Amino acid sequence: MLKKLVELLEPKKGGRKKLIHYLMEELGKSESAVYRRLKDAKSVPVEELQSLVEENDLGWAIFDGSREETSVLQHIKLQSLTEESLQEYIAKLWRELDRAVAEQDNSILILAQDIPLIHYMCLPDILCFRLFDWATQLQQFKGNYSDFALRYKGMCTRISEASHCSWYVKRPSTELWNECTLVPLMRSIRYQYGRNALNERELSLIEQALNKIIATLRSWLQRGSKDGNGDVKFELYDSYANLPIHILSYSLEGQVRKLITVDPFWQMLMDDVLDEEEDRAVRFKAIFSRSSCLNSVSEVEQATFFGKLETQVTDFFAGLKEQ
Repeated sequence: MLKKLVELLEPKKGGRKKLIHYLMEELGKSESAVYRRLKDAKSVPVEELQSLVEENDLGWAIFDGSREETSVLQHIKLQSLTEESLQEYIAKLWRELDRAVAEQDNSILILAQDIPLIHYMCLPDILCFRLFDWATQLQQFKGNYSDFALRYKGMCTRISEASHCSWYVKRPSTELWNECTLVPLMRSIRYQYGRNALNERELSLIEQALNKIIATLRSWLQRGSKDGNGDVKFELYDSYANLPIHILSYSLEGQVRKLITVDPFWQMLMDDVLDEEEDRAVRFKAIFSRSSCLNSVSEVEQATFFGKLETQVTDFFAGLKEQ
């Protein structure tokens, strides 16, 4: 961990000498004490490593029991409610994901505990609502959705038209969904509607966008691919397992990387270097063993799956409007 931090901090601080002086000041240690820490990583307290990581916005330090092996979990966060900040957030996110596209042997696996942001980032109505919900939770915006959309819907439309999602439709992938995947979005909608922040017209626009996501999944599944030529394979699973986290996992230069969703505008990127290959295989096998591959079932069973999703959406919005 310390070696990794030094590699990251040395160019940022202007070289080795300036880094030593920075560490002396930051840790409140003498020059000799700093050098001892650099020579013997095990002597560095966890709290000091954590402080350096957070102070320099490098992510979270994730330690195993022995503290001898670590991984840095990089933050990709929306910092403020401005178009510049949103563009920067998306650019950082897609820069990492573009690296997955560049590698020919990569595989993309999505455990969809929530609707993956890659599906609604190009739909301005859902993007705008999720940004509104995020802003109200953090008290960066006070008011109803109509006022918010008046100020930010144009920004969301420009974002959605910038082809940010093109990388995903170019890569083979597997997604695991279940009946809980829609729940986080529905919970947010119910809360905002309950406090009179949404009107029925706005509900209808969000409902249409949500149905568009489901229709896209159905289209990909029916073709077995994301393109008309059958070159970009797509698999969809109906999972009966409790999906532990909303995660996008893909290989990169022989490693597995995990993009973990905390909320729509806070992602965490981690190199999966602590897990043994066998252990990772066992955990993923356990999830797949409790999932049904919809590519391999009959059209009737496929229709049943999508019928459940569509009914879930229809009943939810109808119930809200009847309140």
